[in-house]
Amino acid sequence: MKLAVIGLGSIGMRRLRILKDMGEHNIAIYDIDITKAQDAALNLGGLRVIINTDFIWQLHQPDAVFICTPADSHVALALEAIKHGCHVFIEKPLSTSMSGVYRLAAKADGIVTMVACNWRFRPGVTEMMARDGTVWIEADVPIPPERRTSTLWDIEWHFYDLALAPGTKAQVVIRPSYTEPYRVVMQSKEQRLEWDDTYDVDADYRAEMAHFLGYAQHGKVTCNPIEQAAKTLRLLLEMGK
Repeated sequence: MKLAVIGLGSIGMRRLRILKDMGEHNIAIYDIDITKAQDAALNLGGLRVIINTDFIWQLHQPDAVFICTPADSHVALALEAIKHGCHVFIEKPLSTSMSGVYRLAAKADGIVTMVACNWRFRPGVTEMMARDGTVWIEADVPIPPERRTSTLWDIEWHFYDLALAPGTKAQVVIRPSYTEPYRVVMQSKEQRLEWDDTYDVDADYRAEMAHFLGYAQHGKVTCNPIEQAAKTLRLLLEMGK
């Protein structure tokens, strides 16, 4: 498949590196800071640097795109991708408001979409959430103070994504805090899952991205299409997060 990655911040670079590790080579990249794209091409090799987002569709014509830009740009970029028949993976959160989200979902008819949900791909998580009962989720996460005013950007997106995911039966009790060190504990009566910053998070990202790419190749609905992620976004907005 021909791929594109738009946005080369920390998460965009992580996804780009993993795509290369997965054996994907036909990749175009774009960042508003052209130096970032040039450096990525130099360090990773075999990448096509695009200097304008319009050129992604005109010159590279990708089959699928990973949108890793700030959340307030996700909807517009995804609409443009869909207009060109391109399957879309959107980094979390889906957006910062509901504006344009349902239009985006409607326009995506025939297009494979997915919004990031990498916690679902951690071993044991889906099985735990599918059992009746209560799951307590505690997280100590070093979020910079300037980002704590809107947890749409933060770890709580994962909590509500799990709570609303199809197949979830558990009741979720959330206890987040924004302190170091990084640590997450999920606890039910039958099971305990725990991970910290020594955990191989790339394995989760790799499984998540393989899910999207495989479903895109076969035209199948992913585990977290735009219409499902819209439920998570709406809930967070209604809660005033």
